[in-house]
Amino acid sequence: MSSPSQSSRSDGRTERRDDNILLALRTAQCLFDEGMLVPSIEEVAKRSGLSPRSLYRYFEDRQTMVRQAIDLVTQEAYKLGAIDNIGVGPLATRIDEIVTARLRVYKTVAGSLRASAALYPTENELVGAANRSLHLKMLQCSRQFEPELSRLDERERVAVSEACNMLLMMESIHVLHHRRGLSFDTIADVLSGALTKVLTPET
Repeated sequence: MSSPSQSSRSDGRTERRDDNILLALRTAQCLFDEGMLVPSIEEVAKRSGLSPRSLYRYFEDRQTMVRQAIDLVTQEAYKLGAIDNIGVGPLATRIDEIVTARLRVYKTVAGSLRASAALYPTENELVGAANRSLHLKMLQCSRQFEPELSRLDERERVAVSEACNMLLMMESIHVLHHRRGLSFDTIADVLSGALTKVLTPET
C-alpha cells in the first residue's frame, strides 16, 4: 500500500501533468488565433515554455494535440452559446439574445474553426463534431423563434428557418468579420436587421 508521502507525490505529478496539458492546449489555441492552423509540437513547446519531450509524452502527434485543443474550445463554446428562457419574450429581445450568443461563440472559436477546416480531410471525428454542433445550433434557432415559425405553413417554415440558420452560422459571421472587415457591433446590427426582416410578416 502506498504511503501518504508517495500518494502526495503521485497526486502532485498528475496535477502538474494536467496543468501542462491545459497550458499546451491553450497555447495551441493562441496560435490558431494568430493564423497558425496546425502548429507543431515544437512550436507549441517554444511558445509555452514546455519541453518538446514532455509534449510528446502528452500527445501522440501534432494532430492529436490540435484535435484536443479544438475539442476544448468546442466544449467552452457550448456553454457560451446557451440562451436562458429560450423562445420567451418579444421578438426583438430574442433576436438580440441569439445574435449576442453567436457572436460570443464566434469570438472564442474563430481560430479553431480555421484549424478544423485544415484538418477536415484527415479527421473524421472533427467532421462528426462539426455536424453535431450545426444540428444543435439549428435546434436552438428553431426553438428561439418558435412563436414566429409556428404561424407558418410547412413550406414557409422551412424557408424562414433555413434563412435564419444561414444568417447565424459561424461561417457567415466569419465572412462579415474576416473578409468584409466589419466590426462586431456592425455585424450585430446587420444580423439583427436581417433576422427582423425574415421573421416579421409583411403587412
